[in-house]
Amino acid sequence: MATIMLNDQIEKATQSMISSSPKARKIMDNNNGVNNYYKSKIERLEARLQTKLGSLRRLQAQRNELNDSVRALKDELLLLQESLFLYRPTLHKC
Repeated sequence: MATIMLNDQIEKATQSMISSSPKARKIMDNNNGVNNYYKSKIERLEARLQTKLGSLRRLQAQRNELNDSVRALKDELLLLQESLFLYRPTLHKC
């Protein structure tokens, strides 16, 4: 609680110094420009991250579908090989 009050007092003192000094205002304006630059950069990177995450999810879903198809084809191939193995002796007798 005391820390919050101290922070408020420091902020009020800083604001009063800034309002009375043109040089301090210029420094604060420069800080705002830098802050705005980094905020916009962060926003662009977050948008890019969301795009990449969307692509990742899409590719993972596509991979899962392909894995399911491969699994189904392997099962079908095993069934065909088993049936061929079962009927092989009768084919040789003919």
